Amino acid sequence: MSTDNSTTNSSRAMDEKQKESITAALNELALRKADLDENVRLTNDLKEKARELRNLTQDPYYEIGSQPSNVHVESPYQQMWVRHLQDGTRHYIEGATNPEYVVTADDVDKCIAVECIPMDENGRQGELVRRFANDQNKITCDPDMQAEIDSYITKSQADFGVLVLLDSFNHWEPATFILRRSGFQVKINKTGALQIADEFSENLSIKIPGGLSTQFVLTCSDVTSHPLSTYNDIRMRDTLVLTIRMFQSKF
Repeated sequence: MSTDNSTTNSSRAMDEKQKESITAALNELALRKADLDENVRLTNDLKEKARELRNLTQDPYYEIGSQPSNVHVESPYQQMWVRHLQDGTRHYIEGATNPEYVVTADDVDKCIAVECIPMDENGRQGELVRRFANDQNKITCDPDMQAEIDSYITKSQADFGVLVLLDSFNHWEPATFILRRSGFQVKINKTGALQIADEFSENLSIKIPGGLSTQFVLTCSDVTSHPLSTYNDIRMRDTLVLTIRMFQSKF
């Protein structure tokens, strides 16, 4: 009798373990199905976002010129603007993570793209989506700006009215930026004092901040940096920066 009871109890224990195993397997299957359903939702959302990005970035053209040109994408997800160079390399644009990006002189002859990473409320990320602005054509100058720059190169000279920061107390002084074949100078209008003087070299660099700022930072061959501004004229800032770079490449 005891042997029969032992066998019965053992059988019941095995049945309980099997039920527990089956229940655990079913629960795991349900979790995996939920994850699969969520992945499908994320994938569909990703495809929809890709269509949105494609539609929003396929404008006829973008030109640097008479008024600020910008690319605008509305997206609830993390996004980054990227500059694609002619040699095939790409660089994330510093600070350009907002829905709207204003193209500058730095973007001329380059392609601009927005990269978007869809993310759900739990922080899970989908695959990266990349869409090019301007139908993957290079950013260009408008015809009037290009003609103006070409005329400066032909004459080997150009003068621009600028503001130069003289100290750390936000003291901006009106000055003239003078470009010649032999080099460039920045002279204070009020006193005629020579604030900056340098030759064109590979060490000369210009940094343009993002947004609608008209400022730029000129770093000379002696590694000194000089903040400048073109008053409230973004077009003039971009024209000046592109002209400096053209002089630098030719002279």
